[in-house]
Amino acid sequence: MAETDESLKRLATENRDDFATWLLDTDVETVELFPTELLPQPRRHKRWIDLLFIVTLANGLRGVLHLEFQGPTTDEPMWLRQLVYQTELVRAYVPDLDFFTSVVLYVGRGAGKNDTGHYQTFKLSGEPNLTWSYDVVHVWNLPAEALLKLGLPGLLPLIGLTDMSDAEALFPQVMEQIQALPDVARQQNLLSELMILSENTELLHMAEHVVEKLGWQLNTPMMRRLRTEGQQKILRSMTLETVQTRFGLDASSLQRLGVSLEQISDVEQLKNLFYTALDCTDPAAFEQELASVLAQQPESA
Repeated sequence: MAETDESLKRLATENRDDFATWLLDTDVETVELFPTELLPQPRRHKRWIDLLFIVTLANGLRGVLHLEFQGPTTDEPMWLRQLVYQTELVRAYVPDLDFFTSVVLYVGRGAGKNDTGHYQTFKLSGEPNLTWSYDVVHVWNLPAEALLKLGLPGLLPLIGLTDMSDAEALFPQVMEQIQALPDVARQQNLLSELMILSENTELLHMAEHVVEKLGWQLNTPMMRRLRTEGQQKILRSMTLETVQTRFGLDASSLQRLGVSLEQISDVEQLKNLFYTALDCTDPAAFEQELASVLAQQPESA
């Protein structure tokens, strides 16, 4: 979940006003990002929480909003982690503030399905001696339409993680809200995060189509991969076309060369092979260079 986790943290940080408005269900004035390293006393080991905000509400109240993002698997139960987190956060912040809200957002089908967010320990008499709680949001079980109706653009990249019955009908509404934003850079950032986070293939394909149509060069891992794959495909095609035009190879020979070129993914190597196809004096010279490049490929290629 590393890439998803980083994207979620980045999304919530850059759109913290929208996240705070949603999770606190009230109007906010300011949302400040605070350090996420906890310093227990004594300092036996370091712990980090996902995100910590100090929120000032429209009514003047000021408090803590603590966020955790969690997928289907975890080494330590969330309820136990929260007990430690909340103890340290209360010690550090709560005495000087008006409220303390901790929220766990579960992503991935079935994640946290048994987490109620309410826990107690008891004395022998049955009386509770320790109670702690946190809000739980099962993003995977959240109706996509409900998220859309909130009218908070910063939440829209979560749409591909929600319970969505009709992506084709919903996506135009998502894009309408995104493109209503005056800042094009923010539009691009939101669509980038949507594409990184989306678990809905249909939604992802529609987003890719929009990116291509608008001519946006989004710098996401996926878009970098797509651009690389696009270059690879073009270079392979140009190389085969050049060899065919210059030397008139038959269909079976072209097919054999095409299979060999598919084994090469490095763009620079493919460029060099294209230049070789342009400059070589005969097909044998090209095939010799191709064999040399193939010998450099990893065994898994």
